[in-house]
Amino acid sequence: MVTKMIKRNTYLKMLIDSKENGFPKVITGIRRCGKSTLLNVLYREYLKEAGIKDEQIIYLDLTDTDNLRYCDPIYLNDYVLELTKNKNVIYYVFLDEIQNVYSIVNPNLTSGKHVLAKKKDENIVSFVNTVLALSKKINIDLYITGSNSKMLSTDIITEFRDKATNIQIGPLSFEEFYGFKGGSKNDALYEYMQYGGMPIAVLSATDKKRDYLKSLFDTTYFRDIIERNNLRRSESLDELSNILSILLIFMVAILILLIIVYCILKLKTTNKNSSKEKKLIKEDKTPEKAKSKMAATKMPEYNKQSIFDFMEFDSIEDNM
Repeated sequence: MVTKMIKRNTYLKMLIDSKENGFPKVITGIRRCGKSTLLNVLYREYLKEAGIKDEQIIYLDLTDTDNLRYCDPIYLNDYVLELTKNKNVIYYVFLDEIQNVYSIVNPNLTSGKHVLAKKKDENIVSFVNTVLALSKKINIDLYITGSNSKMLSTDIITEFRDKATNIQIGPLSFEEFYGFKGGSKNDALYEYMQYGGMPIAVLSATDKKRDYLKSLFDTTYFRDIIERNNLRRSESLDELSNILSILLIFMVAILILLIIVYCILKLKTTNKNSSKEKKLIKEDKTPEKAKSKMAATKMPEYNKQSIFDFMEFDSIEDNM
């Protein structure tokens, strides 16, 4: 059975535009938003269609237990160099979940031993050193993905500044979501507002979506937020999320109320103009004269059927 692929054309174009630009491409975003699929499925497919051979594309998943050795920045550097020895060929190197590469103390200071670095250590070798070193090789076009608090820290962002092409991706936009789902825009919006745009949730059966999102929130995002902000009590974060959820529901309710009020006012205006036209036609037996009198005051008739027409969502269909 072939699974229908969700298109991420905006981000795919960013990768294509930055291809072989001399900088490492740093793809960041929250966990499970589709970074790995974008790189190793969609972009790989583009490269192969462009004539790039399979042996020129090197993919390394740094969450795989088979690749634990390469979570050492120096071993990772040596391994990639070994795979890209042919200087006459351009290699497209994908390093997935680069944040799993730990930092070590500079081996020159430890008699060649690889010692895990502590926060207070200054002379360290990290994945940043490896990425910047590999990206300087003329036959390597380097792409890395990363998520969690480590990749979003100020220090990492500063170290890559002006030395990398940063591409930050998120969950599916409504345009991407509707492009995949199709059908009624109203139904699509309802589902999107209820379950969001996380790719796996979108692809899951309706009865599985809620459990997946709850598990993702509890086991992944909570952990990252706690780690990023050095929180000691996860209960405080749980309470905060409940408050934010209530505020979000309140805001959505207000938005829906405003749309309803707008629709009612629009309908009243249309009915009022219709009554005026009938009155003028009754007073003036000539319909043509009555219509000319109404031309100066008549509001444009509203004959659309969906609330999306108020929001100008028609452009979505035009772009598909």
